[in-house]
Amino acid sequence: MKNQNQITENQNQTIIFEPIAPHPVPDTIADRSIVVPMVRKLTSETRAPLAALSTADIKAKCARFALDATTAVRECEKIHGEGLNDRAADTFDPLYVIARLAGKAWEEKLHSAALAVAPSIQAKTPGTELLLDVHTIFVVTAQKKMFTRQLINRLNNEEIATASMAAKYESIDEMEISKRLRPYGIKPSLMRIGKDVGKGYSAEDFSDALARYVPAADLEARLQEVNREDKLWNELDEIEAAEEE
Repeated sequence: MKNQNQITENQNQTIIFEPIAPHPVPDTIADRSIVVPMVRKLTSETRAPLAALSTADIKAKCARFALDATTAVRECEKIHGEGLNDRAADTFDPLYVIARLAGKAWEEKLHSAALAVAPSIQAKTPGTELLLDVHTIFVVTAQKKMFTRQLINRLNNEEIATASMAAKYESIDEMEISKRLRPYGIKPSLMRIGKDVGKGYSAEDFSDALARYVPAADLEARLQEVNREDKLWNELDEIEAAEEE
């Protein structure tokens, strides 16, 4: 126990289990560590006590993995997680190597976790930008759900999306949008809209990912941008109506 935070350290990494309050980890330490925020359990929540955890099986499996994968780990090239700054990438690199050996699904899970806990990187990747942009589409259209093809059309339609969004998604397709959203636990589902049936997304699908990966300040800034463009379009409509009269 150090500075009232539990710290686990090895040659390459420091993992800090940090209580939300009252002693946050200093930035100079957090920037070189993997900080896992911890909160007090509610009385209504049930969790098994840590003392009940048997680590013998886990230790045996780790030892077996270390023996079997030594060569693969040693020869693996450095993995720079997309969206991580250089220091965060260095910190997470050993975990990326292990996750890649465990399988693609584990690498995707680790990447989502890295984006969530690494400092100063949120909302700076194509994936998190897409989360924000899709949220904008749902806000602008006031729809609760839409088919994937409709979402793509609206992402690159300047009359609905912002001009910068339309240019960014000019060539995106259904496979690409699915690929970008998958690391955040968002997948298209079969749905009915009116008489039509197809695969798509609901606004609710994005709520958890937005809360975890997109800062509130970015959401507020985007809302202001949308309102400004809305006002501009309204003014242009009024000018055209006046000219027609």
